Amino acid sequence: MGYYTMLSGELKVDPPLKWSQIKGHPALEFWNGYDALRIGVDSSAEETDDGTRTIKRGTRVEPYTNYSCKAYENKKSLAQLVAEFPGHTFLGEIHGDGEETGDYWRLYVDQERRTIMEKARMVWPDGSPVVLDG
Repeated sequence: MGYYTMLSGELKVDPPLKWSQIKGHPALEFWNGYDALRIGVDSSAEETDDGTRTIKRGTRVEPYTNYSCKAYENKKSLAQLVAEFPGHTFLGEIHGDGEETGDYWRLYVDQERRTIMEKARMVWPDGSPVVLDG
């Protein structure tokens, strides 16, 4: 069983990762049962005298699925990717919407290349916290 979270969003990788940097990397696929992020790859074709050449680049970090999943290790795995690829920036956010009411968070990389996970706070317009009966 376990706790399920719906993920959305993406982090753009700039400059894109070259295929030689990511070929065979576990983040191209489903890493393990508790990590839900992968490197998204875009392909383009270039015509040459010898035929069509396919160019692949890792352009983003994204959820591996559009369905709810177990997302226990996302912060750790994103930090690992950031450390593994110096010279690349990761811009954007991954958003999580957990099973429990009010369980919303975002994951991003700050300017110092730190991986930050922030839980959302619900407040009333006067600034007082929302208290959910559960």
